[in-house]
Amino acid sequence: MNFKIEKQGDGICHLALSGRISEVSNSSMSDELTQLLGEANFNQKILLSLQNTDHIDSSGIGWLLATDKRIRAAGGELVLHSLPLEVQHVFGLMRLNKVLTVAKDRKDADTVAAGESNDG
Repeated sequence: MNFKIEKQGDGICHLALSGRISEVSNSSMSDELTQLLGEANFNQKILLSLQNTDHIDSSGIGWLLATDKRIRAAGGELVLHSLPLEVQHVFGLMRLNKVLTVAKDRKDADTVAAGESNDG
């Protein structure tokens, strides 16, 4: 699993996550995110594309929930977007869209980050 900064500025960071979000990769994910962004940048809006992820398991869900909590505690916001169908299915079963901010695609995530209405 890999993180990549796609764009950063004006209090918004676009990140992309690729690969499997699972127990195998979970142990270093928090450290990798902190090294990439720096803990001080958790106070911004972080728009995380899951478009190139191919699997998520319970430990990956736990990591997403813990990461969302860390970012909110720092005054930021995590917005997940572009979820593949398999990941959407897991999110639907677990009702994760009730506790995590999920947008349909990058354009929708930008709208959410701008504080505008999210109808979708």
